[in-house]
Amino acid sequence: LEKLFFLLLKEHKKYYFFYIILLLIASFLQVIGIGSMLPLTSAFFNNGAESVIINFLRDTFELQNNVSNFKIILVFTAFTIIFSNIVFLISAYASTKINFLVEQNIREELFKFYINGNFSNFFETNKSLLMNLIITETQRLSGQVLMPLADIISRIVIVIFLVTFLFFVVPIKIILLIGCLIIFYVFIFLSIKKKISKNKKLLSIKNENVIKLMNDVFSSF
Repeated sequence: LEKLFFLLLKEHKKYYFFYIILLLIASFLQVIGIGSMLPLTSAFFNNGAESVIINFLRDTFELQNNVSNFKIILVFTAFTIIFSNIVFLISAYASTKINFLVEQNIREELFKFYINGNFSNFFETNKSLLMNLIITETQRLSGQVLMPLADIISRIVIVIFLVTFLFFVVPIKIILLIGCLIIFYVFIFLSIKKKISKNKKLLSIKNENVIKLMNDVFSSF
């Protein structure tokens, strides 16, 4: 993480944190919208049924008793889901902007570094490797590392919030559930770790070979 953020300019860091905040808001609204489905179902089959959400909405907006519980919770659920999707759309725009800015900046810095570097080392280095780093690897860094990392951070925060909340409601069950999830995650992680590392290196080599092949073909032509 320290190395990744070292590559970002101050302006890019602001955009990146803004993107994470948008994801957090959208995820939180989505959780609330999904959580309100249960009282929505209860209100549909039994209009007299009360819930914490319905009581909170009645008190907050000072709704009259003649407004049915089903209408209240339906409007609330629809609003949270629609608003969360709007925030997700905004975050998608922010993601594209950040992705482009970071990719452009790192490419420019790499290009300057190689051009202004040692003359003899430049000609001794495989040109396909340099082109692969500047063109392909920078794209992978911004699109397949930085952006998914922001999503992971936002999801972890939401999970911590939910687990903390549920811990006070059903602590023993949550402890058992967390233990099972950790064991399951460690098992999956250990199973695919070597495969992911191998594929990552293989992808870099293959990309370099593609550039080398195209360069040789066009040069020969």
